[in-house]
Amino acid sequence: MDGAAAGNHLEVVKWLSAHRSGGCTTAAMDGAAANGHLEMVQWLHEHRVEGCTTAAMDAAARNGHLDVVKWLHEHRSEGCTTAAMDGAAGSGAFEVLQWLHCNRTEGCSSEAMNYAAGAGLLKIVQWLHRYRHEGCTAKAMDAAASAQRGNTELVRWLLGNIVSERFTVDSRSGIFKAVEAAATKGHLSILEQVLVHDKRGVCIKPAMLAAARGNKLRGS
Repeated sequence: MDGAAAGNHLEVVKWLSAHRSGGCTTAAMDGAAANGHLEMVQWLHEHRVEGCTTAAMDAAARNGHLDVVKWLHEHRSEGCTTAAMDGAAGSGAFEVLQWLHCNRTEGCSSEAMNYAAGAGLLKIVQWLHRYRHEGCTAKAMDAAASAQRGNTELVRWLLGNIVSERFTVDSRSGIFKAVEAAATKGHLSILEQVLVHDKRGVCIKPAMLAAARGNKLRGS
């Protein structure tokens, strides 16, 4: 029944519920919610007793199913975790992210901005910076600079608005990894942006070595 519910096979779920004693687990509603099957979630809520877990709203949020998130908020008590906002931020579910911010109390973690940066979602990164206090870790810069062609605009914004406040350009930060990644992949414009903020010059030698290994430097 768990699999049928996640796959939105309502008639199968109804038949199994009526003719089999095995029942289901919380994975049924969790899976239905994750896949945006609101009618299935509602049926399970009304006709079964297993309920769901916080994974239901977390996954629904990550997958952008705002109608399911709202329904769970209004009719279930399990709530969600910080993974809901984190996942919504990383998947680009901006409307869900904003709704959770205004209507739930769990908040997010620094992974929200990390995930958004890794996905190249500058608008969401900027929104989190303005309205949330969790910030990000060095993984955000590393992810933004290590993309296939690098995200120059996002890296520039992180350097100007986040790095100067939270990070030091040294071997302990993601910026150091970002420099190596940018140099190796030939992301010249990103490399230039990082080195501008490297007041002590600690990234110059690693950047040159990485560029030599990659044997390329090109504009991004």
